[in-house]
Amino acid sequence: MTKAFLFLSKRKSESTLDEGAGPSSTGIRAGKASIILLLLGYLISLGFIPVANQFSFWSGGFLVEAFTNALLGCFCAISLVCGLVALSKSSLGHDGLSKDRWSLFASLMSAITLFFVLKFWLASQPGPILTIVHEGSTQASALPPAVLLPIPDRPEDSMAPAEGWCGETCIQMALGSYGKEVPQSVIHAAGHPGHPDLYYFDIDRALDTLGARYTVWNTYDKDMTQFITWIQSNLAQGHPVLCGLKHHPTRHPWWPIDHFVLVVGYNQDGLVLNTNNSGDGQLLVSYSKLTSNPSKYSFVNPYHCYFGRAITGIR
Repeated sequence: MTKAFLFLSKRKSESTLDEGAGPSSTGIRAGKASIILLLLGYLISLGFIPVANQFSFWSGGFLVEAFTNALLGCFCAISLVCGLVALSKSSLGHDGLSKDRWSLFASLMSAITLFFVLKFWLASQPGPILTIVHEGSTQASALPPAVLLPIPDRPEDSMAPAEGWCGETCIQMALGSYGKEVPQSVIHAAGHPGHPDLYYFDIDRALDTLGARYTVWNTYDKDMTQFITWIQSNLAQGHPVLCGLKHHPTRHPWWPIDHFVLVVGYNQDGLVLNTNNSGDGQLLVSYSKLTSNPSKYSFVNPYHCYFGRAITGIR
């Protein structure tokens, strides 16, 4: 009887040790959840990419993209938590490595997840504090101290709808500076818009149709310092710059832009804008206002992305 009891006790003890050395069921589930959530996040975000491409620059495209990044970030964050749970629940073998293959794989996924979470967080941060520096140089003196192109401001056409023809007016002023006069109604038609005024992708289409030469600021470059420097550099070469900005920062706060202006000059205080606004006309807007929110004319937007087309000539 005593031998039987000792035998059963020994078996129970060995069974307990075996269970302790085996992989945790919680760890396995957490490890699997980590991988599944990460893959699901990627699949959903990939599905949103063609959706974002169907929207204009400021009527929804950036909003969809921001939502997609936020969604993927959430999936990554949850996946990271699951991976950490898997690691904490997994047991260690004599070699010091996890004996639970899901937990071990989840640790790798957790590291990748953390990278993407940090990447999205850093991408959402605003650019550095404004320092006016010439592109490719570290000295402000590389740029002329002031430039003002001889391009007077123009109002929007009387035919313009309630939404306005700010994009059409800016293109008209830019082309006019190269000796090509085009009515705003023709510019509007050249963009083939499906709405009352020109949107982001309509601007490029209109410029191409009308034979304009232009260079493009990378919309996804979030460095406002370099954006303003790029504008100054083009102005120094005699090229007016069509820019999108926030004219009503609090009216539609989720829009990246709600107005187009033509930048025709700068000095040490700010940029000179042809606002195509009857109340403002040609206006010097300080750098502090351009880089702050709220401000009547501001580059600041929730996505830290900037729209610019430097008109360099006519084909």
